Amino acid sequence: MINGAANVHFVQFENLATAGIMDFSVQPAITQPGKDGADAEYFLESIDPTFTFDNRIGVWALTHQEVVSKGGIPTLTNIVINSEVFGVPPNAVQMGSASLLNTGDDRMQQVQFIGGELWGELNTAFNFPGDPTQLSANAWFEIRPRLHNRRITGATITNEGYVASAGNFLLYPAIQVSPNGSAAMVFTLSGPTFFPSAAYALLTEEGHSFGPIRVAAPGSGPYSPDSTRWGDYSFAVVDPSNQSIWLATEYIPPPSRQTVDGLQNWGTRVLEVSARDE
Repeated sequence: MINGAANVHFVQFENLATAGIMDFSVQPAITQPGKDGADAEYFLESIDPTFTFDNRIGVWALTHQEVVSKGGIPTLTNIVINSEVFGVPPNAVQMGSASLLNTGDDRMQQVQFIGGELWGELNTAFNFPGDPTQLSANAWFEIRPRLHNRRITGATITNEGYVASAGNFLLYPAIQVSPNGSAAMVFTLSGPTFFPSAAYALLTEEGHSFGPIRVAAPGSGPYSPDSTRWGDYSFAVVDPSNQSIWLATEYIPPPSRQTVDGLQNWGTRVLEVSARDE
């Protein structure tokens, strides 16, 4: 990364605050190469200082990146926009066990910048209309940032929504969009009739919401009750061919594929889905 240089420059930003609130878990965007190249490095954060419910997203832009190599300081700016409501999710029920899966909180997860749009997602508390049962679901956002004089001056949410499953719990989403505009979201699914399983949903280029949830790999049993937390993160990335998207998330694999020491029974499922509208 530094080409063998004996001395390199770096810049560290400290004590950052947005809307008077100390910033928490600001997520950098993975910029997809292409004709719509970025004039900035972008970041997203969910703003929920009380860890209850909120509807604010911080959008960040880092510009003048080239000055770092010369000992200069790049420009870091941010704005706050309103979004759909999100909140800290409840822990997830799992079949075959009274222990719950730790769903963490509502911090922003993986972020991507592609085609002039920022995409982000997070865990959120969610209720279906008429059902008092609070679930863990996935909130997602498509945001178009605007720069002026190399500073972020605005951002518009062009699409947003929730991915949820009646009676079930969704954990730790990751979203990735292909150059043609189709998207895939991967996550863990768990519930009264599901062991922790690897699942995903797709959004077509012309679509405004994700399609049905598909279980890619059913869980084989409940998570070890001696463990206090789930895997925290999933991941998604476009294949170099741009024809597919690779997804990875945690689930409970068959016993033959679990760790040989027998101390934990979780595993990571990797799968490939088409990036073409089908």
